[in-house]
Amino acid sequence: MMSLRTFNLLVVVLSIACSASAQADFDEYVSTIRESGMSETAGSHVKGTAGIVAGSRTFTATWMPDGSVGLGYSGPPTGRSMRTMREIAADTESWTAFLKQQADTDHSGFVTTKEGYALRRLVEMGLVADQLKLGTLEELEKALPADSSEADLVAYAALRTEARKQGLFGMPALPGSLDRTQR
Repeated sequence: MMSLRTFNLLVVVLSIACSASAQADFDEYVSTIRESGMSETAGSHVKGTAGIVAGSRTFTATWMPDGSVGLGYSGPPTGRSMRTMREIAADTESWTAFLKQQADTDHSGFVTTKEGYALRRLVEMGLVADQLKLGTLEELEKALPADSSEADLVAYAALRTEARKQGLFGMPALPGSLDRTQR
């Protein structure tokens, strides 16, 4: 039979081995986050937004019966285009690189969760305004009370302009008097 001392030694050795394995897993995880240049959540925001503007995902905004706006996300649009999966994947990759760069507002080389969310919110604001055909800041504020301001309209227009300069298309112009590129 195993002595108590041998048993305790075995438990200690196994605990150390498990800790080393867990630390290696954690180190690998942190390394992949660093390599991506974005927090995990920021990556989700940036890549999801890139998929929407590139056409690999669908975003819809609709008025709900209570007057609020419902936002929907789904897979690729159907029947809208004859673009190949390869073309869409290439566009998504280009958009991801562009949006990642734009989201890094402090130019640290790393996109935080807060920066990734701010970028997603900005692009979605433009998409909501376009899909619901909102014409004034007041209408936009009613649709998205926490996510609408004059500064956001200017930032969206600047983001769209920069994307177009880089050959990226997919962000609609803001409708009516919301379009700050006309001023």
